[in-house]
Amino acid sequence: MNKDRKATHRKSYRNVHECMEALLSREDLKKIHLLGLWTAFDDLDQVKQFASRPRQERQEFFARYERSLDDAPRARPADADHQLFGLPQEAGEEEVRQRYRDLALTFHPDRNGGDQALMQEINAAYQRLLEAVARRRA
Repeated sequence: MNKDRKATHRKSYRNVHECMEALLSREDLKKIHLLGLWTAFDDLDQVKQFASRPRQERQEFFARYERSLDDAPRARPADADHQLFGLPQEAGEEEVRQRYRDLALTFHPDRNGGDQALMQEINAAYQRLLEAVARRRA
């Protein structure tokens, strides 16, 4: 992928996730993070369609997805940290830092609706992602 296409891809990916954060409730975003569903939404139309569904229907979707995960083997995918952060594999250090800041502002336990367990997972993923970026640069 050439440099311009990579930049366009990253910008498009970021726009989709900014749209998700604007349209979906904190509860929905939390479920998406916990279930690693960021990569399931790859264009704005999908996000808008999902956000327009009634709350009950979205909750049923999450419940079905969780049940399917319970039936699946428990191996941690190699790109789970990228999925948690909603970033492409090629994400640079600045993108990782910015996404971490956004997630920390949303899910920090000191904030209303924060989640301590999720924040610990985000912190650990952040460290692994920064190490991976450093390895790629070296």
